[in-house]
Amino acid sequence: MSVPCSLSEMLAVQVRRAADSCALITNGRRISYGELGLQVDAAAAWLSGQGIRPGDRVAVWMVNRVEWLALLFGASQIGATLVAVNTRYRSAELQHILSGSGAKLLVLQARFRKINFLGLLAEVDPSAVPQLDAIAVVDGVECLPEMLGKPVTALAWPDSGAAGKSGAAAPDQLAVLFATSGTTRMPKLVMHSQRTLALHSHNIATAYGFDEAGAVVLGALPLCGVFGLNPVLAALAVGATVVVMEAFDGPE
Repeated sequence: MSVPCSLSEMLAVQVRRAADSCALITNGRRISYGELGLQVDAAAAWLSGQGIRPGDRVAVWMVNRVEWLALLFGASQIGATLVAVNTRYRSAELQHILSGSGAKLLVLQARFRKINFLGLLAEVDPSAVPQLDAIAVVDGVECLPEMLGKPVTALAWPDSGAAGKSGAAAPDQLAVLFATSGTTRMPKLVMHSQRTLALHSHNIATAYGFDEAGAVVLGALPLCGVFGLNPVLAALAVGATVVVMEAFDGPE
């Protein structure tokens, strides 16, 4: 069996193969592969409606949640690139990543526990992010109509995702931009293509037995980093179930 050459194709294989199988468990809710596929279609359509086109970059700044994954696969479906923003970043790092990536759209959540994402965003210098066109906030939070001189909208999936299916990513097109740890000054962006992520996901799944019947993978590490995203993609590549944790809470 040939290995899919893009993330959206990789997921679509499992949607066609086992639509009723459980893809994600999050906050006690079970989401089938068919339901996840519909959310990805809707995310792709929403991104297209925001003016995102093939080659554009979309920054995502939120903890582990279904919307993060839907935006990743939805961006792949329309040939766009997701820019993974670490949830531990503060204003200086956020500004650096937005500026360096040339992201046109930033999708974020308002708060998570003690992290005030909107407050940190407000400290960014608007002149440093001239390519940023718009900001979207999840969870239906009431926000100012503008931030950094950019329009702010609520992230809301449309009823149908069919409009997002055109212009799927090419195998060698950028899928994700991740940032290095930043141990020497500011973090640096690293490029990952559609083909390499899809192939790596299948290799991980085979090596670790994710393709065995009944396999369940705990998605506890942050999706905004390769150590968190890789096992989740590997599980989804072969139809396993992922338990998505917003953040890992160890024993006290």
